[in-house]
Amino acid sequence: MPPPKRREEKPTDAFAKLRQCFDVIKEKHTDPWNWHEYLDDEPSEKDEDEGDPEALSLKPKARSNVEKLKSHLLALVSQLNTAASAADMCYYHMCTTPQDMKDCAMILSTSGDIDEELLAS
Repeated sequence: MPPPKRREEKPTDAFAKLRQCFDVIKEKHTDPWNWHEYLDDEPSEKDEDEGDPEALSLKPKARSNVEKLKSHLLALVSQLNTAASAADMCYYHMCTTPQDMKDCAMILSTSGDIDEELLAS
């Protein structure tokens, strides 16, 4: 039995994926307020159960700002890699189907307040 056929990605699909990656990066990583939480004071550890070592070991520890920032940076790297892969596919599609360039560029040109009708006029 032959392997199932993979769905072929259209050029507009690749550009839509890249647009989505840009939106996620902007929303979660490039807006300045996404980084403000790391400027706060470090979370304090209140030891109420000093006498019970078992309770202390089971109690979740507050993550430091450095640990939270490192996690955020790893998420950013992952999203940037996804965007790089999407951009690579967009480049491939522009090499193989340059006649779709205008439709594909329209996808990257649209965002929040700017839609296709506004750009077309």
